[in-house]
Amino acid sequence: MKKTDPDEIRKLASQAVVTLLSPEDKIAVVEFDSDARLLSGWRSPSEKEPLFSAIGRLGNDGNFTDFRVGLAKAGTLFNGVAESSRKVILLLSDGVFDPDPYSEKYAPYNLEYRIETRGRSKAEIARINEEYKGKLTPVAKRIVEGEILPDLKSKGIEIYTVGFSPYADKSFLNYLADETSASRTESHYFYANNAVDLMDTFVGILHFWANKITLRTEDGEIVQGTRNMIALDSFLKDVSLIILTGREADITVKAEGNYSAEDMLRDIHPKLKIFNLSQKPPPGEWMYSFNSGSGKYRLLLTGKSTLDLAVSGLKEKYAYGEPIRAHVDLTYNNQDARSYLSSASRVAVEVSEDDSKSSPVDLKEDKDGFAMEYVAKRPGILRLKFTFFAKDKQNKDLLPRPSKEYRLEILPRFYVEPDIVKFGDVVLGKTSIHNVKVFSGLPETIHVRMSSVVSDASRCKNTVEMLPAVKGDEFVLGTGQSLDRKLTLIVPKKGCWGDFSGDIVFTTDRGDVAKVRYSVHVPSIWEKLTCFVLFSMIFLALALIALSIFWGYLKAPVGALRRISSPPTAPLLHDIKLGRVKKGIWNRWLHWKKNVIKIASDRSDIKLAGLSQDMKADLIFHRFGGDYIRNMSPKNSGNIVIVRHPDVGIEIERYPGASYQLSHGLYLKIGEYEFIYERMK
Repeated sequence: MKKTDPDEIRKLASQAVVTLLSPEDKIAVVEFDSDARLLSGWRSPSEKEPLFSAIGRLGNDGNFTDFRVGLAKAGTLFNGVAESSRKVILLLSDGVFDPDPYSEKYAPYNLEYRIETRGRSKAEIARINEEYKGKLTPVAKRIVEGEILPDLKSKGIEIYTVGFSPYADKSFLNYLADETSASRTESHYFYANNAVDLMDTFVGILHFWANKITLRTEDGEIVQGTRNMIALDSFLKDVSLIILTGREADITVKAEGNYSAEDMLRDIHPKLKIFNLSQKPPPGEWMYSFNSGSGKYRLLLTGKSTLDLAVSGLKEKYAYGEPIRAHVDLTYNNQDARSYLSSASRVAVEVSEDDSKSSPVDLKEDKDGFAMEYVAKRPGILRLKFTFFAKDKQNKDLLPRPSKEYRLEILPRFYVEPDIVKFGDVVLGKTSIHNVKVFSGLPETIHVRMSSVVSDASRCKNTVEMLPAVKGDEFVLGTGQSLDRKLTLIVPKKGCWGDFSGDIVFTTDRGDVAKVRYSVHVPSIWEKLTCFVLFSMIFLALALIALSIFWGYLKAPVGALRRISSPPTAPLLHDIKLGRVKKGIWNRWLHWKKNVIKIASDRSDIKLAGLSQDMKADLIFHRFGGDYIRNMSPKNSGNIVIVRHPDVGIEIERYPGASYQLSHGLYLKIGEYEFIYERMK
């Protein structure tokens, strides 16, 4: 944001929010670009120094704007947070969704990107970056919509978004805010025209979080020594004066009368002055004056109002032509507030349709409060903001009390619900069916034709025949009628894999148009194999680890059997060096019984012809746990292996299945053969 916010007003606005939140609140700070970094874990707003330090470390040099990583990182911070807590993410961006093409999350595009950019010039890389932004944005949005948002919503997390600069992705930021809002009629998306407006926006969001309203905003030029007066009424509390200056300035804030100057909050940015008015409670007048400094300033007055402006009766959606009715109640200590006010009190509403704003219109007063009735001029998104203007019983003006901003949707006379369809994953050559309902409030029977167009594609955007398409449809719809229709998405057998989105367009014979936004993901071979490959790699890794442990446990045979005697019919003329018994690479190094030497009359590693056919023994060598001789003869054979330890001096009989640990100098008798085992390295 080096270009859009060179003076780093966003940091000052963040500091202002920190200072105005309650000590019971908790704040964390996450910075994101191509990756997301936790600059500060959960802290109380009273811990200003570490929080301001974290905010101050926010950089200006990020290469990408990957909302996915920012939201994912922020979402993990709420793991373990009490379910009863209100959980909020405030997302600020001055740009469009710009995913990181190096990320493994976007495989296999990341591999393609690395290959394409290798050895290219800066100008060529810039061109390739723009190309991949178009490819990856549908993928990243699918991940956000299909993975991240469901996780955030399951945790009860709301996203408040602030779009800053003309390049901000307003539609997607709006979608994030609406999709996670717990109050569907509240507008949780904000837009700041310039850097200084960020201060108003951030402080204004406190109305939703802490019931702190912005009572007054003014811009001015610093004139040293001039006294500026602000009157506060008796229905206010916890009032704060926030002044943002272009240059450093010294300011005094003081209540009229014999009161000391208000203390300014310390340890914040020198261009930001915050005074929590505490020398006396309202009502009264407060003076602020500049002792030094020059240039422009912006002043914000915030606080809590004991006059409650409660709006009821609003719906999320209205049919075109349907009157929008709302009621505003004014209460004070759970009573009708009008008895505490002058009869000149009034409530006005400001209505915004699309980008146009109407002048405030006064509501009609009734016996319970104030009533509004409004008919929208055209379909679309409608935003309402109510403001209460009043005088007290002494006929003194109260500061205006604004409401939260409310968001409504005015449906056209011809429309389709839902207006967003997600077909999910559909493989090549398959179809997917989704149901919608088509409504008509038109005065005559209409003929409707349905078609579709792909607007965003991660691949093959210019090859129409390879793109998913919704099967065309035609039908007749009577006045006041609604019909259920099936949307059949067809993915060509020889089509493209990737992420695709577009519009399903319903057009009447009289020119009315309704659109349904749709998206589909066609998995690639890479993705189909991913789970299998991942499982296989994990299994292979575990198998290799187990095999390494097992192989490390097996020791190559060591030592020698020194001949003492042998039967005359099959004399043994030499000693047996055990390390040379195993022949061949397989038997010596790779066989799973490479550590075992078999002794028998035939078909064994050591052949002793004088042994009976059922007399068998094994020499077994382990890297850990020792080496053994085991009588491997059949249980009922009666064959005995005799051992004598040199330190014990007595012969020990080992029956079939029994073992004895090999040690240097151990006497062995196997049949009529006698040996001394000599350990050798």
